[in-house]
Amino acid sequence: MSSMHRLSLVLATFALTWCSAATSQAQGLLWNLPDDGAVVEYAGKYTNKQERPGSNNGPLELEWDSRLTIQSVGEETAEFEGLPTPCRWIEFKLVTGKPSTKGVEADAGIDPGPHGTRIYKVLIPVSRVKGQLRDEHGLPVTYLPIVKGYRKIGQQPAQAVKEKVLAFYPVLGLFANYLDLKEEGEPTDLDLPNVGAVNTQMLKGTLKLQNQTSKSENVGEIWLSKDIPFGWAKYHVKLTRQEKDITAPATAFAPAAEIEVEMSVVKKETTGAKSEIGEVSDEAPAAEEKTEKPAAETPATEKAEEKPAEEKPAEEKAEAAPEKSE
Repeated sequence: MSSMHRLSLVLATFALTWCSAATSQAQGLLWNLPDDGAVVEYAGKYTNKQERPGSNNGPLELEWDSRLTIQSVGEETAEFEGLPTPCRWIEFKLVTGKPSTKGVEADAGIDPGPHGTRIYKVLIPVSRVKGQLRDEHGLPVTYLPIVKGYRKIGQQPAQAVKEKVLAFYPVLGLFANYLDLKEEGEPTDLDLPNVGAVNTQMLKGTLKLQNQTSKSENVGEIWLSKDIPFGWAKYHVKLTRQEKDITAPATAFAPAAEIEVEMSVVKKETTGAKSEIGEVSDEAPAAEEKTEKPAAETPATEKAEEKPAEEKPAEEKAEAAPEKSE
């Protein structure tokens, strides 16, 4: 099993447990809408440590480079809630893989393999991007609706999506829907390579889930900045997962996996956005969200340096028992 395949399986497991706990997604990483044409690029790393009980080699530790691009690629008036509504096309592109100077994403210095590139293009009502934790009635802003959208996974053709809300986690990143997200500390300047110093306010949230055989904790931190298009300059997430046998007591939970990711702005432009998904027929079949059941622990002789060509999409659905939020 390749290292990229392992990343997909772990993310798939976290995806299933989160989707079972809530039906809506946080606005996540869209806090404002800059002028159409704006582009922001982020770079960072995924690290994944998986425990291997009984192995003389200890935990399996893997690392991937990651690059996320968010851009505004068009304006359109579309029907939303029965009325003509000003909307904006927002495109997300996530590339994850091993460092490389070759391959499809050579300009990003990453070899993503056949499935390590994901592009989402969604049409969003402008009025629903509020850039705040609570609305005018004091209620949590917990989701961002989309009028329509398309996705392109790896080398597959673009397809229409069925979702009616923007689901950033876990397909485009690990920053989740933290209902307890709140400000931490005072505003501070953050020095970004290639961009310079920007003033930021850090927010922090935690999501805990548990069922009879597993429990997980997702701790997220995001640095918001008015100086950055779309609203954020950096985020950091750490996910930990523990497992036990179904008949074992709660005290038997033991560490199973740990994933950590940090993404920071490396480039911002006010113009130059260009969509990588052209016109797609609305009659195209919707892409299915399926995850794969995590494979059994790989023998200790497996090599972590395998190429990411065998990776499968994280959108495959695992057949695990749903976890419940604490």
